[in-house]
Amino acid sequence: MEQILIVEDDTDINNMVASALTKAGYECKQSFSGTEAMLYLNKEKFSVIILDLMLPGKSGNSIVEEIKPYLDTSIIVVSAKDELDTKVNLLFSGADDYITKPFEIDELVARVAVQIRKHSTDKTESVYHYKDMVLNITEHSISVLGHPISFTRQEFKILELLITNPIKQKAIEPFIDVPEQDVFIQGNEPALRRIFQNILKNCIEHGNKHLYVRLINNTDTIQISFENDYQAHEPIEASKVFDRFYKADEARSTTSTGLGLSIAKELVERLNGFITGNVINDTFTVSITFQIQK
Repeated sequence: MEQILIVEDDTDINNMVASALTKAGYECKQSFSGTEAMLYLNKEKFSVIILDLMLPGKSGNSIVEEIKPYLDTSIIVVSAKDELDTKVNLLFSGADDYITKPFEIDELVARVAVQIRKHSTDKTESVYHYKDMVLNITEHSISVLGHPISFTRQEFKILELLITNPIKQKAIEPFIDVPEQDVFIQGNEPALRRIFQNILKNCIEHGNKHLYVRLINNTDTIQISFENDYQAHEPIEASKVFDRFYKADEARSTTSTGLGLSIAKELVERLNGFITGNVINDTFTVSITFQIQK
């Protein structure tokens, strides 16, 4: 049985969350302070931590920064703080999800299930199939129609990110163009992964047919671009795509918060890069530029 640690100093909220998760089949441990949470974390293993920020003893921010480097545990932050900067800082530090109070308990239970499924998939599922291609994460191999193919490190990482996202559900065809030689940038790996996930999620939700991922290696910089045919009833305003809560198609954006690209922009800039959005006809392109580590 998956074990969940609930760190919340409000007794009513803590008990409500524990009751809902127990009914959903999880084993819960309840903590009412940051200090008590650290005692649990130092002696027990948890699949998910539900973490408030404003805690007695030790803040939720401090807990994330302290445990994420060495604990393989998903962290869902639950807080009344709804500022984008707060969310970006927590995601940058290593939080896996963020939900704002007041919240629907069913949504929180669903998000816990997503993190546990992701946690389980990361550990157990190592072979992915897409059309004629097989990607084996454990063996670090790719084959097409049973024949092994050569690839660069960048190509493998991009393919892994694409195939483990739901491109099959939208029948989107990915095309990848990267240089043969490895290139390195200096940055926070969870932040980089979050940037790419947010952009790919946007491409998958609003894209159509094709998705092109290109990496261009310049002398001092690298540029990573994501280009796809978009499907929206309303035209995309390129100058607003990174604004908070902007949605190109309000009528159909039932699952989108309008924060994905704005969070990506914040994270890119914190890594000393810059990001642009461009619309030409029915093609939307997001480009990121970083300095190359030498």
